[in-house]
Parts: sequence; structure tokens; C-alpha cells
Amino acid sequence: MLENLTSISGNVIRKNLGI
Repeated sequence: MLENLTSISGNVIRKNLGI
């Protein structure tokens, strides 16, 4: 579950950065 949360949070950050 931790890996999934990291991946999801990473995707959200990338979307916020516009990358």
C-alpha cells in the first residue's frame, strides 16, 4: 500500500508541476 500511495502522490505532484 505504501508503494501505491507513493506512486499516486508522485503522479499528483507531476500533474501539479505540469510535467
